[in-house]
Amino acid sequence: MQVEMENLKLEYYLKLFRTFEILERKWIKDWNQNNQVGLSKSHIRILGILNDKGPQRPSKLAEDLNITTGGITLLTKKMLDDGYIIRSESHRDRRVVQLEISDSGKDILSTAQEEINRLMENMFNKMTLEEMQTMAALLNKLL
Repeated sequence: MQVEMENLKLEYYLKLFRTFEILERKWIKDWNQNNQVGLSKSHIRILGILNDKGPQRPSKLAEDLNITTGGITLLTKKMLDDGYIIRSESHRDRRVVQLEISDSGKDILSTAQEEINRLMENMFNKMTLEEMQTMAALLNKLL
């Protein structure tokens, strides 16, 4: 009986894992097909952090996003070139470089957030509010 239960649990682990993989691929595909702003999820997260927290050091952004500083350099290059962020020196220490969101960055972030809201509505509109609350509680339990 114990072995059967363990096998059943393993079977459900695999089913859940596969479901998460499929959902992630579907959401990425949906974002890529409907993405009008031309920015990745990571680009948008950087703009969101800079918008919410103000100027940040690249190393702090890397830490917040759990990526390397080299990864931040690659991600921010496009946004610097497009004028969505500005590179500046710290007012306290001129050796310290900070990144901050520009006005055009705020505009593109607003547009991206509208797109994300539409995508989320499309993802979750089949669920009731109660189902979403239950799902959120269960997923938070995994964290």
